[in-house]
Amino acid sequence: MNWVTIVYSMVAASSLTLLLVHLPIGIRRRNWPSAAFSLMALSAAGVAACELLLVRSTTLERYGEILRWIHVPIWLLTVSMVVFVRSYLQAGGAWLAWSSIAARSAALIVNFLQTPNLNYDALTALRRFPLWGGETVSVTQGIPSHWTHLGELSSALLALFLADAAHTVWRRGDKRQAVTICGSMLLFVVVSGTHAALVHAGIIQSPYILSLCYTAIVAAMAYELTTQVYRTAELTQQIRATERALHDSERQAAMAAETGAVGFWAWDLARDEIWLSEQARRACGFGMAERVDLGRLLDTIHVDDRERLRLELDKCVRNGGRLDIDFRDRRPDGTTRWIAARGRFEAEGKRSTRRMLGVAVDITKLKLAELEIAQQRNQLAHLSRVTTLGELLGSLAHELSQPLTAILHNAQAAQRFLIKNDYDRREIVGILAEIIEQDRRAAEVIRRLRALLTRGEVSFQQFDVSDIVADALKVLHAELVARGVEVSTTLASDLPPVDCDRVQIEQVLLNLITNGCDAMDAVDRPRRQIVVSTELGDDGAVRLSVRDRGVGIPEGLQDRVFQPFFTTKPSGMGLGLAVCRTIITAHGGRLWAESNVDGGATFCVALPVAHPST
Repeated sequence: MNWVTIVYSMVAASSLTLLLVHLPIGIRRRNWPSAAFSLMALSAAGVAACELLLVRSTTLERYGEILRWIHVPIWLLTVSMVVFVRSYLQAGGAWLAWSSIAARSAALIVNFLQTPNLNYDALTALRRFPLWGGETVSVTQGIPSHWTHLGELSSALLALFLADAAHTVWRRGDKRQAVTICGSMLLFVVVSGTHAALVHAGIIQSPYILSLCYTAIVAAMAYELTTQVYRTAELTQQIRATERALHDSERQAAMAAETGAVGFWAWDLARDEIWLSEQARRACGFGMAERVDLGRLLDTIHVDDRERLRLELDKCVRNGGRLDIDFRDRRPDGTTRWIAARGRFEAEGKRSTRRMLGVAVDITKLKLAELEIAQQRNQLAHLSRVTTLGELLGSLAHELSQPLTAILHNAQAAQRFLIKNDYDRREIVGILAEIIEQDRRAAEVIRRLRALLTRGEVSFQQFDVSDIVADALKVLHAELVARGVEVSTTLASDLPPVDCDRVQIEQVLLNLITNGCDAMDAVDRPRRQIVVSTELGDDGAVRLSVRDRGVGIPEGLQDRVFQPFFTTKPSGMGLGLAVCRTIITAHGGRLWAESNVDGGATFCVALPVAHPST
């Protein structure tokens, strides 16, 4: 494969990667900026494909036809760029936006009415143009059409629109977005438009570089992804504040219990009569002299928790144990509150003296705080996952570009066979089989990316940790190859399943392995080895370990590396391992680090085995 094909394929693959990142967000959340940016990425990939076909053209007719169709993704690129800036930045003059779209639409219409296309009245010659490295590409010579100025007008109006948007965003105070987003788009429009105008005027002879200029936007969006790291820092601070509020609520609940600000109850089983304190009766809506039995009390419980409470009471009565349950009740005013009920069964040998005594505490604030912490933890984990994938963007794009390039070459080969009408049917079948195989390979890469990028509710299910290890190594394959890291696995067979959120555990594993790679950057390539192993620990938990041969962890810092904002990397934020420990702790497990005797470090994860009844 020559380097020109590789460059255009990489541009197309990078654009399609950004499409995969933003399209699910745009569709599922009806997010206009993400949907518009997805169309930008799709159209940029289309432009790259057309430009690759242009430099590989062998006839004037073929060149002219491709040059005609390249205006379709250019039109889509213009429209999506305007929609993105207007919806995401809320900037840019409306009349400039509509004028640039109108001019580009008029150019598209004229393009299909003009022969051979918008840019030329006639194509006179097709010559091979030498590039660096001895490679040659096709360029054309012809009579420029005066209609090409219509496309140049659209580019000029789009540049004015972007400049106006940048000025608005800058004055609004968001200088970073003005430079990274508007600046990159403006650079793309000016450079690509100027170059195309010089080519059409015959001043220079060169292939079109519209898709190559789009890499400025790709770089800007990669930078935008890295800013998510700073949002994770803010979320960490919010989690700490919420945890302090939770601690305060717990203290207030304890004080309420000490001062009697709780509801007390006693259940006489023989008469099925429940005594309630004044506060408890008022909360449940019962009068002071009203008789209350178990059936009437259960009627005040939320329908989803009613049967569970009844079963727990039956279990305490049968086994003589203690009651410890949280449930929701329905207040007379229609509100729902969380109640913590604690009690014990008492019997004095006679059936008529059996009873249960207990207290009921309103823990609604505690439950809401726990829910808020869980939501912030999930958001923090998702942002950390997006940041990790942003750092792996280059290798993921390369991994995706390989099957796409193979598909392109096989399709071109099949096309040549069919055009010549001189082919072996078995060769065509073989080519199609290879296309199908590469398509499945690309689809698998996309599936793994979508699974990691999707932000949904945490879903605990039973999984085999060894399967999660296999998926994580597939995601990191290209990155490991690029960094010269050899990974070996020692995976125990017949491990019991663990109850976990698969995406979050895979995120922890991705972070630990990439940290190991970072620790071995200064190590000679033959020593860059990572061992991932799974086993059943002596404590009955499933243990997962990642062992590297890097610089190791300084003595005394084995636990500090998990603290937020503590890092030994020159450019690190110190959040990756903190997020990992937060995830593992939420799963009821442990995460710790050990220094290896022969150098390097081992990070260990212990996860509890799934309960047989789950």
